[in-house]
Amino acid sequence: MKENKKRILILGAGLMQGPAIRAAKELGCEVIAVDGNPNAVCAKEADKFFPIDLKDIPALIDLAKSLKEKGLHGVFTAATDFSVSVAAIAESCSLPGHSLEAARRASDKVLMRECFEKHGVPSPKFTHIFKNEIDEALQILKQKAIPFPLTVKPADNMGARGCRLVYSQDELRPALEDAVNFSRSGKAIAEEFIEGEEFSLEALVINGEIFLNALADRHIFFPPYFVEMGHTIPSIKSKEECDELIRVFFLGIKALGLTNGAAKGDIFLRKADPQKNGKRTACVGEIAARLSGGYMSGWTVPYSSGFDVTKAAVKIALGEPVDELPKYGAAHFSAERAARFSAERAARFSAERAARFSAERAWISVPGIIKKIYGLEEARSTKNVKDVLPRLFEKDETVFPKNNVEKCGNVLSSAESYDEAVKASMEAVQKIFLRLERAYNKTNLFFEKTNPSIAVQGNYPPNFFKFPEDDSTKEIKNKNFDELLKNSILAEEDKILYPSFFKDFLDKAFDVHGLSIREAIKQAFFLEPKLKEKMLILQTIGEPLNPNLVLWWKYFIRGSRQGLIYYLDTELND
Repeated sequence: MKENKKRILILGAGLMQGPAIRAAKELGCEVIAVDGNPNAVCAKEADKFFPIDLKDIPALIDLAKSLKEKGLHGVFTAATDFSVSVAAIAESCSLPGHSLEAARRASDKVLMRECFEKHGVPSPKFTHIFKNEIDEALQILKQKAIPFPLTVKPADNMGARGCRLVYSQDELRPALEDAVNFSRSGKAIAEEFIEGEEFSLEALVINGEIFLNALADRHIFFPPYFVEMGHTIPSIKSKEECDELIRVFFLGIKALGLTNGAAKGDIFLRKADPQKNGKRTACVGEIAARLSGGYMSGWTVPYSSGFDVTKAAVKIALGEPVDELPKYGAAHFSAERAARFSAERAARFSAERAARFSAERAWISVPGIIKKIYGLEEARSTKNVKDVLPRLFEKDETVFPKNNVEKCGNVLSSAESYDEAVKASMEAVQKIFLRLERAYNKTNLFFEKTNPSIAVQGNYPPNFFKFPEDDSTKEIKNKNFDELLKNSILAEEDKILYPSFFKDFLDKAFDVHGLSIREAIKQAFFLEPKLKEKMLILQTIGEPLNPNLVLWWKYFIRGSRQGLIYYLDTELND
């Protein structure tokens, strides 16, 4: 090691930790990375790599102490749920960072909620339930006066793994069993469901002083699960609403005792309360002692503001001064002032203050085995798109997501306006198509269980297509798709075929990626020219749909483009 070259230990060597490894090397550090996966994708970018389970705190401390003998100046992680491991190492080796107790409070949702309750930080009503208390869970909830619907989640996990919205007693047990299985401590938390919108906020804390660097809109889908399909940064909510979100975030940081490092918050903005003059109040979903995951800190924050928050956070971990504080849309407040936060000094996350806007959107799939991926290069060439990042590849298995890690990939964009950034990421996602292996049992089961009508189209897992629920569907809302399709004729328009039932919805019904019926059919016919030929063998244009075509178009309602092509590949090749 060169003289005066600092060494830093980075926990995690996956894609999300790549920006941290690169930032540390740009700062001239020798980087030692650890990860439980010996084949972690960014392991080779580090100067040294050790395959150690990030939950194995004693082994991590032993490694850190051995490194300390030759000089170790910092320990860091990003986008992992191992901030306790980081804090334990920092405490054992006298390195900069959040205290171990603060990290524990920010990692265990029970300790977190108790802390917020003690310090008067707005947060949901809650109770914790251990693995051996599931039979008594309903009584525990009654004692705590927590009504249905409620949110059940593991006490110690991230990425929405094991999280579920529960509407009734019958749903409670399976939700709790799932949550404790995802918990390292065998503990679940059941809490009040907050109706409203959710936002991601991120800050750096330096000697107790808070520097806000990001406020993003989160886009959550697929109840009863909480699947983030993307975020857009900065938020363009009103100044008053942004002020309220930031105020509560800062109160939470102060209550947890986070004083030296990063902080990431999921903050809710409740629906307007008539008893409070229609004002919307914020409450804390959770706050973590780390940088954000989900491509936010490493990608969309710098794409939006130009501020390399990862590099700044690494500097804090090294005990170095941070000169390049956020320049765009950032607020600088001390923890002491958070409680008396004033609108005049609030961050103004608006179009006129933002350098640019950035949007992240995910693509997902029908369950199955990926045979071929189309459109990645076309997606990358989309105007304003910065990155196209697949999570799954050919021969990988897909599932319909129940959390934030079961998606197929993500697109990141940057543009001069909110709408342009969103448009770019969505257009890129829509260019990507996953063709699945034919005759796969899990794929067959998914298509066989099409939600039968517009009235229940959103039942989990939802049909890929969502029809509007307004006057245009009032008469047919409760009619089964089978009946509507059986009473249709095969129509032709602009070189595509479709059931006449779709006529009024060609541009009004959209799939999970934002494609209209017309656009999805056009893409499917372009991807597979045999579609038209095969349909016309089964049916003459202008005649009522036969059973084969009824089923084929049900596959389309269920799985959009994938449904049309999977039916072609499977049913017509048996």
